[in-house]
Amino acid sequence: METQRQDDAPITEADIRKQTSLKLMKTNPGYLPVCIRHNSDTTQPQLNFMVPGDGSIGNILRHVRAKLKISASESIFLYCGNSVLPIQQSIAELYQRHHDSTDLRLYLFYAKENTFGFA
Repeated sequence: METQRQDDAPITEADIRKQTSLKLMKTNPGYLPVCIRHNSDTTQPQLNFMVPGDGSIGNILRHVRAKLKISASESIFLYCGNSVLPIQQSIAELYQRHHDSTDLRLYLFYAKENTFGFA
């Protein structure tokens, strides 16, 4: 069943995600919605976090590594667009520049690399 807005335009998935993001940011002031996906493997899970705006990419990497149970022999890199993100990068600054205006979420991508050669 598709719901209608007051202007008779149908409510889209992006509208629902935007409303969800607004609600989450209102109930969690200072936190920002971040979605993290694997850079090429669509079978890997998408991770959704509310991240403190004053945190850094290093904080997100720690959570991603724990959530995905990545071994110590694998490196993990976060990307935004075509750039690898430096560990000290501020989440708030990154969000301001790169969040998706349609649903107010910051989309990041991760890639794993085997540090010690082939497994």
